[in-house]
Amino acid sequence: ILSMVEHGIKEDQAKDYLEKALNMKPNETIQTILSYLEKAGFDKDWYVFDSHYGNTYENELVDLIGREIGTIGKNFKEIYLVRNERQFKIYNFSDGRGFEPDYLLFLVDKRGKNMTYQLFVEPKGPHLVAYDAWKNEMLEEITKISVKAKPLSIGKSGSYKVLGLPFYMPENENEFLDKLKKTIA
Repeated sequence: ILSMVEHGIKEDQAKDYLEKALNMKPNETIQTILSYLEKAGFDKDWYVFDSHYGNTYENELVDLIGREIGTIGKNFKEIYLVRNERQFKIYNFSDGRGFEPDYLLFLVDKRGKNMTYQLFVEPKGPHLVAYDAWKNEMLEEITKISVKAKPLSIGKSGSYKVLGLPFYMPENENEFLDKLKKTIA
């Protein structure tokens, strides 16, 4: 359990998992562990953390990025998906309300532009879409402003575009992918 906790797994989750694993046959245990590690993000070099214990919508977003990494990777030499573990908050331009987007997607362009895209990504369950509509509007506003503005330049490290994507939901996966591709084109 200590080893699992050291790799970012919560102690109660580690205990629960081990209890289930101990009641399985050896072959089932190995397959379950491999499946668990894969779902937790241990096999993804583009996913910054060693593990992930999000809700269904967050897990499906990580899976989607994994499925699309080859397509996205055609134009980007580095791709990183970072889980925002309450590290920062962004604030609404109109009224100052803030929220902590669940993910940042960093894309470093390989087409000679020396451009890094930083995209705010927020998976959302359909039951929260209406309640959190202001967040979705804010993400759209960030993109509208960024598209019109010149990229941010920070010394010799290159240029940056800060963008927001619409809420990700499994139900709107195709729309989300279209918006992602258009935003980073």
